[in-house]
Amino acid sequence: MVNAIVPPIIISRDEARVLNLKSFFTGEPCKHGHVAERYVSSGGCVECVCGHKREWRAANPEKARERDRECRRVWRAANLEKIRERDRRYARKYRAANPERARENWRRWRAANEIKPSGERHAPPTRSRRRERDAPPRP
Repeated sequence: MVNAIVPPIIISRDEARVLNLKSFFTGEPCKHGHVAERYVSSGGCVECVCGHKREWRAANPEKARERDRECRRVWRAANLEKIRERDRRYARKYRAANPERARENWRRWRAANEIKPSGERHAPPTRSRRRERDAPPRP
């Protein structure tokens, strides 16, 4: 089966608005000559908007990086379970491909986190653990 490029369906802005679409296609060029989809909200050409966005990002790299960081933070918060599942799959695949190295990593971790007879680990307790440890017993 050959993947053919299907031309966009010609639809007016009003029809697209009624159908709750984000973009529409008239088949006519914009003032810069692009024959591309347009956004329903602004009527702007998708190619022109992408070009303006590229220019803005080149002129404001620090602001662009900050926006990217914020977008990633929001996406990560919304997809935490998906990320955890991906990481689990990766870890299983890594351990299967590198069993000896995985065992050595576990040995090193266990040695560094060995529990002392006093019940504490080698690493100093965190502030919350200290609070729990030093808190008076509950009735």
